[in-house]
Amino acid sequence: MSQSTEEGRSRQLVGGRYRLLGLLGRGGMGQVWRALDEALHREVAVKEVTLPSGHDDEHHRNAYERARREAQTAARITHPAVVNIHDVADGNDRLWIVMELVTGRSLDSAVRTDGALSVRETARIGLELAAALEVVHRAGVVHRDVKPANVQLEPEGRVVLMDFGIAALEDPDTTLTQTGVVIGTPGYMGPERIRGNPPHPASDMWSLGATLLFALTGRAPFERDNPIAVMHAVLYVDPEIPEGPLRPLVSALLAKAPEARPTASEARGALAGLVLPPDPVDPPDPVDPPVPAEPQDPASRTVAFSSSPGGKPRSPHDAPVQDAVPEVPLTAPEETTGPVPSPLDTGKPSGTAPPVARSYIPRKPITAFGRPPNGPRDHEEP
Repeated sequence: MSQSTEEGRSRQLVGGRYRLLGLLGRGGMGQVWRALDEALHREVAVKEVTLPSGHDDEHHRNAYERARREAQTAARITHPAVVNIHDVADGNDRLWIVMELVTGRSLDSAVRTDGALSVRETARIGLELAAALEVVHRAGVVHRDVKPANVQLEPEGRVVLMDFGIAALEDPDTTLTQTGVVIGTPGYMGPERIRGNPPHPASDMWSLGATLLFALTGRAPFERDNPIAVMHAVLYVDPEIPEGPLRPLVSALLAKAPEARPTASEARGALAGLVLPPDPVDPPDPVDPPVPAEPQDPASRTVAFSSSPGGKPRSPHDAPVQDAVPEVPLTAPEETTGPVPSPLDTGKPSGTAPPVARSYIPRKPITAFGRPPNGPRDHEEP
């Protein structure tokens, strides 16, 4: 479409309520417009569906009717990763699919601009797409055109699968060899699709694997010089998949046989293990805190450690002391004016000595009455 034609289409009213505001993008199956829903006063995206030339009017009418039915089915699907389809309208011999206006950029644009994604980010996007396809397939819909250009990444992190109803334009009774026309992107179509077999949910899973490999490596997995070489590679060449945690799943998704590929539910389970943190380990049973010992009367405390025979200190692991006695606090030394006993003193005073201070510590424990336990005084005969 030339610039003058584009400008002429702007402000066109579609379906009696959608005012075209400007072109957002174009592809092999039509253009996408920003439009204003004049009934609800909101901006929407409108896909203008066009068919390749070379078919009669009846073929076009049948193709449009299939697209209409599938778009109406997709409109009943509610999932955060599935674009919301609001309406299907006719106008100017075209089919118009009205959907929510999704901001951000496509996965294709993000990777080609910023480079390959990390394993974790690739797995996160794959998890959202697998969950979306699980809901889509459960509703009986096959997307048929899962590829990086149809995956929209919103700034806040939302992943949206776009362009439902477009690939349904393919006639299920028409094979590639009959028409020579392929509806879709050859590098992201499963081998069975290239052979002309009807699309199946497993075909979407193959496309998901190719999309993840593109995000992980930064290049189309079957990129060649021309479409025929691309389709040959899809049929007969195994792509190079980098080592890492995503390799087993991507390899299974790109299996040539559709029955060998995991389902959307199985892919979702595998991807969740790479994105979500593992379940927390149950904490050990709480251990009761030790019961504190009851406070004791200082007068009843016993000597915990005593000197063993030989003068060596007794350790906590030695046998307990049998004849432990109450501790007696030492008082400050007192000055005396009485006689000073000698080691041979018999107890009789021998004179008066100047005052002295008793600063020595008894060699043996003493009782409150001044008698050593189980023995005589120092100055008594045994």
